[in-house]
Amino acid sequence: MCEDERGKSGLRPGEQSKPAPLALPMFKAAARAVSAEAVGKYAIKFTWNDSHDLGLYSWKFLREVCPCQQCRQNP
Repeated sequence: MCEDERGKSGLRPGEQSKPAPLALPMFKAAARAVSAEAVGKYAIKFTWNDSHDLGLYSWKFLREVCPCQQCRQNP
């Protein structure tokens, strides 16, 4: 569902959503992983600081979105 919502909004992985016009600013901690668990040999399941833990992130996807030089050279 997260991937679907991100696709609808046009946001890239990790990009913060923009608040609605005239919305009152509220503090919201940036999303960060607090733990990770291997799922077979193909993915990782993260638990985030907001207790969200439903997504699976394949190694292929993580390589595609990783900003490091090594991952950009070896997709």
